[in-house]
Amino acid sequence: MSHHVVEFDEECPSCQATGLYKGMVESGGIIVQCSTCKGTRKMTVTVCTGYEGTGRCYWCGGMFKNKRQRSFCCTEHQKEYYRHFDWYTAASWCKKRANYKCQDCGIDAGNIPLVGEYGKYGGTSGYRVHHIVPVDGGSRYFNPLNIPCNLLALCNTCHLKWHAAKSKINENQMQLVLNK
Repeated sequence: MSHHVVEFDEECPSCQATGLYKGMVESGGIIVQCSTCKGTRKMTVTVCTGYEGTGRCYWCGGMFKNKRQRSFCCTEHQKEYYRHFDWYTAASWCKKRANYKCQDCGIDAGNIPLVGEYGKYGGTSGYRVHHIVPVDGGSRYFNPLNIPCNLLALCNTCHLKWHAAKSKINENQMQLVLNK
């Protein structure tokens, strides 16, 4: 199953489409590019709610209360939007929602061993967040599939089992990965 993320370009709100950092022409004789658009004057917007790029609040579609607001009508809507679509925020929230336990076997995150330095993820935590409906090659960092009901907090062993079930890896192949 493949999921398509709709993206489009709009004028960069950080530099007001000048391509320069906070409207600066130069700094010490050097032109300083906007860090958001990298000087292109445009930024790519990922459509998650359908309100992106409409000049309305990305979360609720409401009108802005003042001219300084560019994406959200209030901080609560910004927090909700990021909790649902930003990978880092959604993953962190998912782990907290699971009370820092594997949602499959129930092991506490503090008791999950690190994945070894030669493992797929390097020497990192063995506590993972899994997409039930997979991202399938798309960017996970800002994606409509990062919604809370599509995420599970899993220990590395259970995470590999979920992927093994999806790709039909046999038990021997999975054990080889787990024992590394």
